[in-house]
Formats: sequence, structure tokens, C-alpha cells
Amino acid sequence: MIQPIRMPNQAFVSPPELVEELKPLGNEITCVRGTILFHEGDPAKGVYIVLDGHASLTMTTENGATALARSSGPGSLLGLPGTFLRGIYQLTCMIDQDSRLIFVEREKVLDFLRQRTDMCMLVLNILGTEVAQMPVHPVQPKRRASRKSVHGSAPSA
Repeated sequence: MIQPIRMPNQAFVSPPELVEELKPLGNEITCVRGTILFHEGDPAKGVYIVLDGHASLTMTTENGATALARSSGPGSLLGLPGTFLRGIYQLTCMIDQDSRLIFVEREKVLDFLRQRTDMCMLVLNILGTEVAQMPVHPVQPKRRASRKSVHGSAPSA
């Protein structure tokens, strides 16, 4: 059985200046424990900023084993790699305790970064940290069938 790689939480607290700049671009939402924000393989809708609470991020192998796991708390940006890089979420994100978040749509994040190129280096630093913490032989996330998102619309396939 594959033991999941547990990633250090402190490595994923996002730079406060980036978080503060993104907050006004989004809408505050509350999620109860057990809410799935996104599934690996789903189209990226945007990023979530954790204000209060915690979320778990996991990646599974083709046979369903958990290959990667981490927990994120206040100050974390959830879904940034998928939003910024490929347009597909690479992990599944589930709320671990009732939480307050800000959701920023993907196009708003990308427009912001086009206008604020000074913030791009902060994003690259976050992405570089995440890549450095990944397994040496990355696990390809399995594709999942589209599901209803937190925002009530089914992602397009």
C-alpha cells in the first residue's frame, strides 16, 4: 500500500500581500465541514482564500490510493496551480471544519496578474514551492466525472 506523502502546512501559507490584493476581487462564502470545493481533474473555476477554518487537499492514484495529502488553514490560496497553469484542478479539496473563504473567479485572477506583473513573482514562488514538495515521480491525477460545484453549476466536461 502506498503511504500518502504528507506535505508541511507552513509551506503553503500564501504571501499576505498577494492574499490582500486578491480579496477584493472575490466574494465571501461559508462552507460546512465535508463540503468539496473541487475535485482533481475538474475544470478550474478560480481560487479560494481561506479566512477561517481548514481544508484538506488530496491527490489519488488511478487505483484510488491517496498519493498526496496536506492541510491548509487561514492565509492559504486553494486551487492556484490549476487556476494559473493548466485550467484543471490537480487536487481534491474538502473542508475539514466550518470555514469562511473568499472565492475569486479564474478570469479575475488572470486579469489581475496581467495588470499586476509585480505579483507574478509571488505566484511563481508559491508554485515553485508546491512543485518542490511534490513526489520525485509525480502521480498523474485521475480524471473524475463532472460534479456539481460549490457554486451550484455543473462544470463542463
